[in-house]
Amino acid sequence: MKILLRYLFISLLKAFVFCLFACLLIRFIVDLFGSVDEFIQNRDRFSLVVQYYEALFPGMLLLLLPIALLFATLYTLLDMNRTSQLVAMQACGVHIGTIFIPFLTLGVLCTGVLYFLTLGPGAAAQARQNEIMAEMRSKPGTTGLYHAQVFRNHEARRTWYLETLSVADGTASGVDVCEQDETGHDLREVFAHDAVWTGDSWNFSDAMVETFDDQGNVATRQIYDHFPAPDWNDVPAEMVQVVHKPDEMGMAELRQALAQPGQAPVLVSQYQTQFYYLFVYPWSALVLLLFALPQGLQYGRRHVGAGVFNAIFLLLAFYCVWFFFIAMGQGGRLPALASVLIPMGAFAAAGVLQILPLLGIRIPLRLPGVAVN
Repeated sequence: MKILLRYLFISLLKAFVFCLFACLLIRFIVDLFGSVDEFIQNRDRFSLVVQYYEALFPGMLLLLLPIALLFATLYTLLDMNRTSQLVAMQACGVHIGTIFIPFLTLGVLCTGVLYFLTLGPGAAAQARQNEIMAEMRSKPGTTGLYHAQVFRNHEARRTWYLETLSVADGTASGVDVCEQDETGHDLREVFAHDAVWTGDSWNFSDAMVETFDDQGNVATRQIYDHFPAPDWNDVPAEMVQVVHKPDEMGMAELRQALAQPGQAPVLVSQYQTQFYYLFVYPWSALVLLLFALPQGLQYGRRHVGAGVFNAIFLLLAFYCVWFFFIAMGQGGRLPALASVLIPMGAFAAAGVLQILPLLGIRIPLRLPGVAVN
């Protein structure tokens, strides 16, 4: 039995490596054709191209691991069906459940890898790609220069609006800073033509400072050639952290975003949905595997094409339904947790119901008011 299981696992692993490599190669070629113009124009910064594909790789694995597992499982079982190996195994008394062990083992391993990627480098891979591509498109000498930046210091209740901010020089222009109290009323606002970061505080030039009374009216207004703010220690590198889209954020960023008070309900829905998405999506490898196993066993040598077609149809249906429910959760039409659990749970239940008859387990269906003899 150990020899048989080892043979099944090695056969599956070979098919899985081939399918994964083929999927990665196709994804790489598609991305290369879409980005080749950028790479040619930035030939002097080849290191950025290497960094771009280093950032692309985790995201590709997240998407392609379940797909590769589905087709590898289907190929292995259909090939064994075609050569009558499965018939011979069952004729020798090998239970279907035993044949499933290597496939489920690889499915669990893939789920573990997906969890590592979603909780680690894979979640923020898209954001890193966008940052590197933006750096490629930037003109030499403008790296680290940011436009139209908004930064909120929640602890100090201070909001910055900056036309431009240079992290390298620690300078800013077109500055508007507003301080508020704990109730959200404005206390002081500083308008400045320029600002310089001195290493531990900000110094403003050509500044106008307004203070407000309890009714929100301007109490005082003063003009300064130079206005130091020794207690304002907002570091430029922290102020330019780009506000990523929810699908570009990792676990740490999502937790931080959800912990911030005063978020708009639509943003909260997006953050919560993405947060649960990262926890539930890795199970897609096992869910797709549950569908591939009966497909590979049921279609014999005369129906290989039908098995492949059904697998492709299943793959498209799964991702269409999955992303539809994700969109419903992000839009606030469904609770965030339900938007990820409903599609994954429904497909998992459907897959289990297909496998149970193969294992000799039948679930009796009884209709209300109908007697079953």
